[in-house]
Amino acid sequence: MIQRPTLRRLSLSVAKGNTLVEPLDGSKFWRNLLRLNKCRSRKARCLKNQDSAFFKHIERSSWTVATFAGAVYFPGNNKTAVCFNEVHVHKDVLWATDFFTSEVWTKSGLITYYVLFFVHIATRKIVIGGMTPHPNGEWMAQIARNISGFDGELIDAKYLIHDRDGKYTAQFDAMMKSAGVHPIRLPPRSPNLNAYAERFVLSIKSECLNKIVFAGEKSLRRTVKNYVEYYHAERNHQGMNNRIPFPSDETGSDIGEIKCKKRLGGLLKYYYREGRSVDFDIRKAG
Repeated sequence: MIQRPTLRRLSLSVAKGNTLVEPLDGSKFWRNLLRLNKCRSRKARCLKNQDSAFFKHIERSSWTVATFAGAVYFPGNNKTAVCFNEVHVHKDVLWATDFFTSEVWTKSGLITYYVLFFVHIATRKIVIGGMTPHPNGEWMAQIARNISGFDGELIDAKYLIHDRDGKYTAQFDAMMKSAGVHPIRLPPRSPNLNAYAERFVLSIKSECLNKIVFAGEKSLRRTVKNYVEYYHAERNHQGMNNRIPFPSDETGSDIGEIKCKKRLGGLLKYYYREGRSVDFDIRKAG
């Protein structure tokens, strides 16, 4: 039975005949589709009847993730679907990207800034690609050069998940492909397939951005920089068994006085023990 289409079961193996995917009979595919609790009946009927508009839509790309079926559809083989594997199969080479916005007061009034970020699925590492009030095609192309270049953060990536936002232009995808990164364009209205990126947006907005009034771009940059450092080295992640992705040396220490490290005037706090060296303890004892 096909499982619910969550990102955890997303398989990014798109080649036919790959041993990582399991062919599924067409009739079983539609029956299992109708069993999904969150599948709306109208869309289920549309898919069950193999609506021509639906298939024309998904044939526009080389492969498409069927949002409500949790399967990959290969054009030219209308009755074949493949089940998703666990995302951990590809998590070391899998990145996701998305935007979040923030309002900034400037001399020209209130302006919306768009912040482009990338998240590594395996480690939850966040890379800020850039921020601008005008994310046009040229700006996106420059970000693609920076992030996928010789010393870019995506140098070892193979897959990049992004939604159907018009800011992800054909030039952006082409530059990613030229660097060996295969862009995965998700189906419409499927934020659950980009869950890691969406969760970071919720975290940074609810814990930080929504509580600050920004005066100028520099204040926004400073705030985002501080939050990313906090997110990496000081914040526990429930999805990682409450571990810190990139802990500092004092993390986990059980000796020393409890200290509080504050960021952004106390908006972000991190408690730790200030460990003491052996030499200090020996001198105190003597």
